[in-house]
Amino acid sequence: MIKYSPVQIFSALSSPIRLTIIERLAKEGTLTLGELAHPLHISLPAVLKHAIILENCGLVIRSKYGRVHYCTINKKALEEVQTWIVEILDEWSQTLKKLQSTN
Repeated sequence: MIKYSPVQIFSALSSPIRLTIIERLAKEGTLTLGELAHPLHISLPAVLKHAIILENCGLVIRSKYGRVHYCTINKKALEEVQTWIVEILDEWSQTLKKLQSTN
């Protein structure tokens, strides 16, 4: 059962900035908003808005210690979307086999 909405996740990943954030978190682990913002050349408020969108769709877990916000990738959400994609590919493959067998 999908807990995280693939539609929300794909919508969030349609932004090149948010996609870059996810890629960095996947490679580098937990990062602060400042660490995420620096190479993107965007302000902290802007990166916070992107982080909130990623958090709302389940891709990022955000925590705050004092004034510092930390972001971590939510592996479970990515795994659920991967499972969903595999299911869609299996259904598509079965449909293609049925079509080929009718010819």
